[in-house]
Amino acid sequence: MRSAFHSAAFKETTAAFADAVAAVAAGRADETAITAFWAADKKPDELRAALLRGAFQTVGVKGAQPAAQYMLEHYPQHLNVADIKKAALVAIAAGHDALALYLTEKIVAAQNRSDAARAAEIITATVFEKGSASLARGILTLLPETDSTPLFRTALGNRPENMRVLLAHCRARGTLAQSDLDRSLTVAVKNRNLPMAEALLGAGADADGCGKAPLKQLAFWAETYKGTREKMLHLLLSANADPFYAKDIFPAAWHAQIDETAAQTQQKHLQVLQNATGRETPDIAGLRHLVLPDGTAGLHYAAKHRLLAQLPLAGLTAADLDRRDAKGQTLTQVIEHSGAWRVMLAAPKWTGQKDALHHFVAGLSDKTRANIDLPALSHAVDMQTLHGRARGLSLKPKGF
Repeated sequence: MRSAFHSAAFKETTAAFADAVAAVAAGRADETAITAFWAADKKPDELRAALLRGAFQTVGVKGAQPAAQYMLEHYPQHLNVADIKKAALVAIAAGHDALALYLTEKIVAAQNRSDAARAAEIITATVFEKGSASLARGILTLLPETDSTPLFRTALGNRPENMRVLLAHCRARGTLAQSDLDRSLTVAVKNRNLPMAEALLGAGADADGCGKAPLKQLAFWAETYKGTREKMLHLLLSANADPFYAKDIFPAAWHAQIDETAAQTQQKHLQVLQNATGRETPDIAGLRHLVLPDGTAGLHYAAKHRLLAQLPLAGLTAADLDRRDAKGQTLTQVIEHSGAWRVMLAAPKWTGQKDALHHFVAGLSDKTRANIDLPALSHAVDMQTLHGRARGLSLKPKGF
Protein backbone atom coordinates (compact mmCIF):
# COMPACT_ATOMS: atom_id res chain seq x y z
CA MET A 1 0.00 0.00 0.00
CA ARG A 2 2.98 2.34 0.21
CA SER A 3 2.60 3.00 -3.54
CA ALA A 4 -0.74 4.61 -2.74
CA PHE A 5 1.15 7.68 -1.55
CA HIS A 6 2.57 8.30 -5.02
CA SER A 7 0.37 10.75 -6.89
CA ALA A 8 -0.89 8.64 -9.80
CA ALA A 9 -1.44 5.52 -7.72
CA PHE A 10 -2.91 7.47 -4.85
CA LYS A 11 -5.48 9.16 -7.10
CA GLU A 12 -6.55 5.75 -8.35
CA THR A 13 -6.71 4.36 -4.84
CA THR A 14 -8.71 7.33 -3.60
CA ALA A 15 -11.30 6.82 -6.34
CA ALA A 16 -11.64 3.14 -5.38
CA PHE A 17 -11.89 4.10 -1.72
CA ALA A 18 -14.66 6.61 -2.50
CA ASP A 19 -16.59 3.88 -4.30
CA ALA A 20 -16.16 1.58 -1.31
CA VAL A 21 -17.47 4.24 1.09
CA ALA A 22 -20.48 4.82 -1.18
CA ALA A 23 -21.18 1.09 -1.23
CA VAL A 24 -20.99 0.83 2.57
CA ALA A 25 -23.13 3.94 3.04
CA ALA A 26 -25.76 2.46 0.70
CA GLY A 27 -25.73 -0.88 2.55
CA ARG A 28 -24.22 -2.79 -0.36
CA ALA A 29 -21.08 -3.78 1.58
CA ASP A 30 -19.86 -3.98 5.16
CA GLU A 31 -17.21 -1.79 6.76
CA THR A 32 -14.40 -4.23 5.94
CA ALA A 33 -14.59 -2.90 2.38
CA ILE A 34 -13.31 0.38 3.84
CA THR A 35 -10.88 -0.81 6.50
CA ALA A 36 -9.17 -3.13 4.02
CA PHE A 37 -7.57 -0.10 2.37
CA TRP A 38 -5.30 0.60 5.35
CA ALA A 39 -5.34 -2.69 7.30
CA ALA A 40 -1.94 -3.85 6.01
CA ASP A 41 -0.27 -0.44 5.90
CA LYS A 42 2.61 0.46 8.21
CA LYS A 43 1.02 3.84 8.99
CA PRO A 44 -2.72 3.16 8.90
CA ASP A 45 -3.76 6.43 10.55
CA GLU A 46 -1.82 8.51 8.03
CA LEU A 47 -3.18 6.58 5.05
CA ARG A 48 -6.73 6.61 6.42
CA ALA A 49 -6.69 10.42 6.85
CA ALA A 50 -5.29 10.94 3.35
CA LEU A 51 -7.84 8.63 1.75
CA LEU A 52 -10.76 10.18 3.61
CA ARG A 53 -9.82 13.72 2.63
CA GLY A 54 -9.32 12.76 -0.99
CA ALA A 55 -12.55 10.78 -1.14
CA PHE A 56 -14.49 13.57 0.53
CA GLN A 57 -13.83 15.85 -2.44
CA THR A 58 -14.96 13.06 -4.75
CA VAL A 59 -18.37 12.88 -3.08
CA GLY A 60 -18.69 16.61 -3.74
CA VAL A 61 -18.21 16.01 -7.46
CA LYS A 62 -20.69 13.10 -7.51
CA GLY A 63 -23.20 14.61 -5.10
CA ALA A 64 -22.98 11.48 -2.96
CA GLN A 65 -24.61 12.76 0.21
CA PRO A 66 -24.95 9.34 1.95
CA ALA A 67 -21.21 8.80 1.55
CA ALA A 68 -20.48 12.28 2.91
CA GLN A 69 -22.72 11.61 5.90
CA TYR A 70 -21.04 8.28 6.54
CA MET A 71 -17.54 9.76 6.55
CA LEU A 72 -18.52 12.67 8.80
CA GLU A 73 -20.25 10.36 11.27
CA HIS A 74 -17.58 7.65 11.40
CA TYR A 75 -14.35 9.59 10.82
CA PRO A 76 -14.89 13.20 11.98
CA GLN A 77 -11.36 13.34 13.41
CA HIS A 78 -9.92 13.30 9.89
CA LEU A 79 -12.21 15.91 8.29
CA ASN A 80 -11.96 19.54 9.37
CA VAL A 81 -13.90 22.64 8.38
CA ALA A 82 -11.57 23.31 5.45
CA ASP A 83 -12.26 19.83 4.03
CA ILE A 84 -16.01 20.30 4.36
CA LYS A 85 -15.81 23.76 2.76
CA LYS A 86 -13.85 22.42 -0.22
CA ALA A 87 -16.38 19.65 -0.77
CA ALA A 88 -19.24 22.16 -0.51
CA LEU A 89 -17.64 24.40 -3.14
CA VAL A 90 -17.17 21.40 -5.42
CA ALA A 91 -20.83 20.45 -4.89
CA ILE A 92 -21.97 24.01 -5.75
CA ALA A 93 -19.96 23.98 -8.97
CA ALA A 94 -21.38 20.55 -9.88
CA GLY A 95 -24.96 21.63 -9.17
CA HIS A 96 -25.52 19.30 -6.21
CA ASP A 97 -27.65 21.67 -4.13
CA ALA A 98 -28.80 19.20 -1.49
CA LEU A 99 -25.24 18.13 -0.69
CA ALA A 100 -24.03 21.73 -0.63
CA LEU A 101 -26.73 22.64 1.89
CA TYR A 102 -25.97 19.58 4.02
CA LEU A 103 -22.26 20.40 4.15
CA THR A 104 -22.95 24.07 4.90
CA GLU A 105 -25.20 23.00 7.75
CA LYS A 106 -22.32 20.98 9.19
CA ILE A 107 -20.09 24.04 9.01
CA VAL A 108 -22.73 26.21 10.69
CA ALA A 109 -22.94 23.63 13.49
CA ALA A 110 -19.19 24.01 13.98
CA GLN A 111 -19.36 27.74 14.73
CA ASN A 112 -17.23 27.23 17.82
CA ARG A 113 -14.29 26.72 15.46
CA SER A 114 -12.44 29.84 14.48
CA ASP A 115 -12.45 29.09 10.76
CA ALA A 116 -16.12 28.08 10.49
CA ALA A 117 -17.50 31.61 10.10
CA ARG A 118 -15.06 32.42 7.29
CA ALA A 119 -15.87 29.12 5.56
CA ALA A 120 -19.61 29.90 5.69
CA GLU A 121 -18.90 33.36 4.27
CA ILE A 122 -16.95 31.90 1.33
CA ILE A 123 -19.67 29.35 0.60
CA THR A 124 -22.36 32.03 0.70
CA ALA A 125 -20.46 34.27 -1.72
CA THR A 126 -19.92 31.33 -4.09
CA VAL A 127 -23.59 30.37 -3.98
CA PHE A 128 -24.72 33.86 -4.99
CA GLU A 129 -22.16 34.02 -7.79
CA LYS A 130 -22.46 30.49 -9.19
CA GLY A 131 -25.33 28.64 -7.55
CA SER A 132 -29.03 28.28 -8.27
CA ALA A 133 -31.76 30.52 -6.83
CA SER A 134 -33.15 27.60 -4.82
CA LEU A 135 -29.72 27.02 -3.29
CA ALA A 136 -29.46 30.74 -2.50
CA ARG A 137 -32.78 30.56 -0.64
CA GLY A 138 -31.57 27.50 1.25
CA ILE A 139 -28.36 29.21 2.28
CA LEU A 140 -30.31 32.21 3.61
CA THR A 141 -32.45 29.82 5.66
CA LEU A 142 -29.29 28.37 7.19
CA LEU A 143 -27.63 31.79 7.55
CA PRO A 144 -30.45 34.31 8.12
CA GLU A 145 -28.02 36.92 9.38
CA THR A 146 -26.56 37.27 5.85
CA ASP A 147 -26.53 40.92 4.79
CA SER A 148 -26.13 42.47 1.33
CA THR A 149 -22.34 41.98 1.19
CA PRO A 150 -22.56 39.14 -1.41
CA LEU A 151 -24.75 41.25 -3.71
CA PHE A 152 -21.89 42.18 -6.03
CA ARG A 153 -21.18 38.47 -6.55
CA THR A 154 -24.56 38.14 -8.28
CA ALA A 155 -23.38 40.79 -10.73
CA LEU A 156 -20.06 39.00 -11.22
CA GLY A 157 -21.81 35.74 -12.00
CA ASN A 158 -24.78 37.25 -13.89
CA ARG A 159 -27.29 35.74 -11.49
CA PRO A 160 -30.34 38.05 -11.61
CA GLU A 161 -32.54 35.55 -9.76
CA ASN A 162 -30.00 35.29 -6.94
CA MET A 163 -29.88 39.08 -6.83
CA ARG A 164 -33.65 39.26 -6.37
CA VAL A 165 -33.54 36.59 -3.66
CA LEU A 166 -30.88 38.50 -1.70
CA LEU A 167 -32.56 41.88 -2.19
CA ALA A 168 -35.86 40.56 -0.85
CA HIS A 169 -34.10 38.97 2.13
CA CYS A 170 -32.16 42.11 3.00
CA ARG A 171 -35.13 44.43 2.57
CA ALA A 172 -37.18 42.27 4.92
CA ARG A 173 -34.42 42.41 7.53
CA GLY A 174 -33.43 46.03 6.94
CA THR A 175 -29.86 45.06 6.04
CA LEU A 176 -29.67 46.34 2.46
CA ALA A 177 -26.66 48.67 2.28
CA GLN A 178 -26.50 51.41 -0.34
CA SER A 179 -22.77 50.81 -0.69
CA ASP A 180 -23.41 47.19 -1.74
CA LEU A 181 -25.97 48.28 -4.34
CA ASP A 182 -23.55 50.85 -5.73
CA ARG A 183 -20.61 48.44 -5.79
CA SER A 184 -22.73 45.85 -7.59
CA LEU A 185 -23.79 48.40 -10.21
CA THR A 186 -20.14 49.23 -10.88
CA VAL A 187 -19.39 45.52 -11.39
CA ALA A 188 -22.36 45.15 -13.74
CA VAL A 189 -21.20 48.10 -15.86
CA LYS A 190 -17.62 46.84 -15.89
CA ASN A 191 -18.87 43.45 -17.13
CA ARG A 192 -21.07 45.12 -19.79
CA ASN A 193 -24.13 43.52 -18.23
CA LEU A 194 -26.97 45.83 -19.23
CA PRO A 195 -29.88 43.79 -17.73
CA MET A 196 -28.15 43.49 -14.35
CA ALA A 197 -27.32 47.21 -14.35
CA GLU A 198 -30.95 48.03 -15.10
CA ALA A 199 -32.17 45.72 -12.34
CA LEU A 200 -29.75 47.22 -9.79
CA LEU A 201 -30.75 50.78 -10.69
CA GLY A 202 -34.36 49.72 -10.25
CA ALA A 203 -33.45 48.37 -6.82
CA GLY A 204 -32.03 51.74 -5.77
CA ALA A 205 -28.37 51.72 -6.84
CA ASP A 206 -26.93 55.21 -7.30
CA ALA A 207 -25.83 55.83 -10.90
CA ASP A 208 -23.20 58.20 -9.47
CA GLY A 209 -22.20 55.89 -6.62
CA CYS A 210 -18.68 54.85 -5.60
CA GLY A 211 -17.25 58.17 -6.77
CA LYS A 212 -19.08 58.05 -10.12
CA ALA A 213 -17.47 54.66 -10.78
CA PRO A 214 -20.15 53.42 -13.22
CA LEU A 215 -19.45 56.30 -15.62
CA LYS A 216 -15.71 55.79 -15.19
CA GLN A 217 -16.02 52.10 -16.06
CA LEU A 218 -18.21 52.90 -19.06
CA ALA A 219 -15.68 55.39 -20.38
CA PHE A 220 -13.09 52.57 -20.52
CA TRP A 221 -15.19 50.41 -22.85
CA ALA A 222 -13.66 49.70 -26.22
CA GLU A 223 -15.34 51.01 -29.37
CA THR A 224 -16.12 47.39 -30.21
CA TYR A 225 -19.03 47.64 -27.78
CA LYS A 226 -20.34 50.99 -29.09
CA GLY A 227 -23.95 49.86 -29.39
CA THR A 228 -24.15 48.48 -25.86
CA ARG A 229 -22.13 51.42 -24.61
CA GLU A 230 -24.72 53.86 -25.97
CA LYS A 231 -27.51 51.92 -24.27
CA MET A 232 -25.62 51.76 -20.97
CA LEU A 233 -24.87 55.50 -21.09
CA HIS A 234 -28.53 56.25 -21.77
CA LEU A 235 -29.51 53.97 -18.88
CA LEU A 236 -27.14 55.68 -16.43
CA LEU A 237 -28.06 59.21 -17.47
CA SER A 238 -31.76 58.34 -17.32
CA ALA A 239 -31.09 57.14 -13.78
CA ASN A 240 -29.63 60.56 -12.93
CA ALA A 241 -25.91 60.01 -13.53
CA ASP A 242 -23.94 63.28 -13.62
CA PRO A 243 -23.96 64.60 -17.22
CA PHE A 244 -21.31 67.22 -16.44
CA TYR A 245 -18.87 64.54 -15.32
CA ALA A 246 -19.86 62.36 -18.29
CA LYS A 247 -18.87 65.17 -20.66
CA ASP A 248 -15.57 65.53 -18.80
CA ILE A 249 -14.55 61.92 -19.44
CA PHE A 250 -16.27 61.04 -22.74
CA PRO A 251 -15.00 62.24 -26.14
CA ALA A 252 -16.78 65.20 -27.74
CA ALA A 253 -18.57 62.86 -30.14
CA TRP A 254 -20.66 61.65 -27.21
CA HIS A 255 -21.64 65.04 -25.84
CA ALA A 256 -24.77 65.49 -27.96
CA GLN A 257 -26.19 62.20 -26.67
CA ILE A 258 -25.28 63.15 -23.11
CA ASP A 259 -26.98 66.54 -23.39
CA GLU A 260 -30.10 65.10 -25.01
CA THR A 261 -30.58 62.29 -22.49
CA ALA A 262 -29.82 64.59 -19.54
CA ALA A 263 -32.35 67.15 -20.78
CA GLN A 264 -35.04 64.48 -21.18
CA THR A 265 -34.34 63.15 -17.69
CA GLN A 266 -34.40 66.61 -16.16
CA GLN A 267 -37.69 67.49 -17.86
CA LYS A 268 -39.27 64.33 -16.49
CA HIS A 269 -38.33 65.29 -12.94
CA LEU A 270 -39.35 68.90 -13.40
CA GLN A 271 -42.79 67.68 -14.36
CA VAL A 272 -42.96 65.74 -11.09
CA LEU A 273 -42.40 68.99 -9.16
CA GLN A 274 -44.80 70.92 -11.36
CA ASN A 275 -47.53 68.39 -10.72
CA ALA A 276 -46.79 68.25 -6.99
CA THR A 277 -46.77 72.04 -6.50
CA GLY A 278 -49.30 73.02 -9.14
CA ARG A 279 -46.89 75.66 -10.45
CA GLU A 280 -45.18 75.96 -13.81
CA THR A 281 -42.11 77.27 -12.03
CA PRO A 282 -41.86 75.86 -8.49
CA ASP A 283 -40.24 78.21 -5.98
CA ILE A 284 -38.12 77.72 -2.87
CA ALA A 285 -41.01 78.37 -0.48
CA GLY A 286 -43.19 75.76 -2.16
CA LEU A 287 -40.45 73.17 -2.30
CA ARG A 288 -39.42 73.77 1.31
CA HIS A 289 -42.68 72.30 2.59
CA LEU A 290 -43.20 69.72 -0.15
CA VAL A 291 -42.80 66.03 0.65
CA LEU A 292 -43.20 63.62 -2.26
CA PRO A 293 -45.02 60.27 -1.90
CA ASP A 294 -41.75 58.38 -1.43
CA GLY A 295 -40.82 60.65 1.47
CA THR A 296 -38.28 62.78 -0.42
CA ALA A 297 -38.29 66.48 0.52
CA GLY A 298 -39.05 68.80 -2.39
CA LEU A 299 -35.81 70.77 -2.11
CA HIS A 300 -33.70 67.62 -2.06
CA TYR A 301 -35.58 66.18 -5.03
CA ALA A 302 -34.92 69.38 -6.99
CA ALA A 303 -31.26 69.32 -5.98
CA LYS A 304 -30.75 65.65 -6.83
CA HIS A 305 -32.15 66.16 -10.32
CA ARG A 306 -30.25 69.41 -10.99
CA LEU A 307 -33.35 71.59 -11.06
CA LEU A 308 -32.48 74.23 -8.45
CA ALA A 309 -30.30 76.13 -10.92
CA GLN A 310 -33.36 76.56 -13.14
CA LEU A 311 -35.46 78.01 -10.33
CA PRO A 312 -35.36 81.39 -8.58
CA LEU A 313 -33.19 81.11 -5.46
CA ALA A 314 -34.95 83.98 -3.66
CA GLY A 315 -35.63 82.90 -0.10
CA LEU A 316 -33.02 80.12 -0.02
CA THR A 317 -31.52 80.12 3.47
CA ALA A 318 -28.59 78.58 5.29
CA ALA A 319 -31.10 76.37 7.11
CA ASP A 320 -32.34 75.08 3.75
CA LEU A 321 -28.79 74.30 2.65
CA ASP A 322 -28.08 72.46 5.91
CA ARG A 323 -31.28 70.42 5.85
CA ARG A 324 -30.54 66.70 5.68
CA ASP A 325 -32.30 63.96 3.76
CA ALA A 326 -32.98 60.37 4.86
CA LYS A 327 -29.38 59.44 3.99
CA GLY A 328 -27.99 62.23 6.15
CA GLN A 329 -26.87 64.41 3.23
CA THR A 330 -27.31 68.17 3.39
CA LEU A 331 -28.94 69.99 0.49
CA THR A 332 -25.51 71.36 -0.45
CA GLN A 333 -24.03 67.86 -0.51
CA VAL A 334 -26.85 66.60 -2.72
CA ILE A 335 -26.22 69.47 -5.16
CA GLU A 336 -22.50 68.68 -5.18
CA HIS A 337 -23.01 64.95 -5.68
CA SER A 338 -25.29 65.63 -8.64
CA GLY A 339 -22.60 67.75 -10.33
CA ALA A 340 -24.93 70.74 -10.52
CA TRP A 341 -22.74 72.90 -8.27
CA ARG A 342 -21.12 74.22 -11.47
CA VAL A 343 -24.47 75.37 -12.86
CA MET A 344 -25.54 76.76 -9.51
CA LEU A 345 -22.52 79.04 -9.46
CA ALA A 346 -22.95 80.06 -13.10
CA ALA A 347 -26.60 80.98 -12.69
CA PRO A 348 -27.61 84.67 -12.20
CA LYS A 349 -29.64 83.68 -9.18
CA TRP A 350 -27.54 84.77 -6.22
CA THR A 351 -28.07 88.55 -6.43
CA GLY A 352 -29.04 89.68 -2.97
CA GLN A 353 -28.24 86.20 -1.65
CA LYS A 354 -24.55 86.62 -0.81
CA ASP A 355 -24.87 85.10 2.67
CA ALA A 356 -26.60 82.04 1.26
CA LEU A 357 -23.93 81.80 -1.47
CA HIS A 358 -21.11 81.85 1.09
CA HIS A 359 -22.89 79.21 3.16
CA PHE A 360 -23.36 77.07 0.05
CA VAL A 361 -19.68 77.25 -0.91
CA ALA A 362 -18.60 76.56 2.68
CA GLY A 363 -20.66 73.36 2.64
CA LEU A 364 -18.92 71.97 -0.43
CA SER A 365 -16.03 69.51 -0.18
CA ASP A 366 -12.46 70.78 -0.13
CA LYS A 367 -11.92 69.27 -3.60
CA THR A 368 -14.79 71.25 -5.11
CA ARG A 369 -14.03 74.48 -3.23
CA ALA A 370 -10.49 74.37 -4.58
CA ASN A 371 -11.95 75.07 -8.03
CA ILE A 372 -13.92 78.16 -7.00
CA ASP A 373 -12.63 81.74 -6.83
CA LEU A 374 -14.98 82.83 -4.05
CA PRO A 375 -13.77 86.46 -3.74
CA ALA A 376 -14.41 87.07 -7.44
CA LEU A 377 -17.74 85.31 -7.25
CA SER A 378 -18.77 87.28 -4.17
CA HIS A 379 -17.76 90.54 -5.84
CA ALA A 380 -19.84 89.62 -8.89
CA VAL A 381 -22.88 89.16 -6.67
CA ASP A 382 -22.25 92.51 -4.97
CA MET A 383 -21.99 94.21 -8.34
CA GLN A 384 -25.03 92.32 -9.67
CA THR A 385 -22.93 91.11 -12.58
CA LEU A 386 -23.24 87.36 -12.06
CA HIS A 387 -24.43 86.22 -15.49
CA GLY A 388 -25.35 82.87 -16.99
CA ARG A 389 -22.08 82.78 -18.88
CA ALA A 390 -20.32 82.32 -15.53
CA ARG A 391 -18.39 85.61 -15.30
CA GLY A 392 -18.48 85.08 -11.54
CA LEU A 393 -17.11 81.54 -11.69
CA SER A 394 -13.38 80.94 -11.88
CA LEU A 395 -12.16 77.40 -12.33
CA LYS A 396 -8.47 76.75 -11.77
CA PRO A 397 -6.46 75.50 -14.77
CA LYS A 398 -6.19 71.90 -13.54
CA GLY A 399 -9.98 71.58 -13.67
CA PHE A 400 -12.21 69.40 -11.56
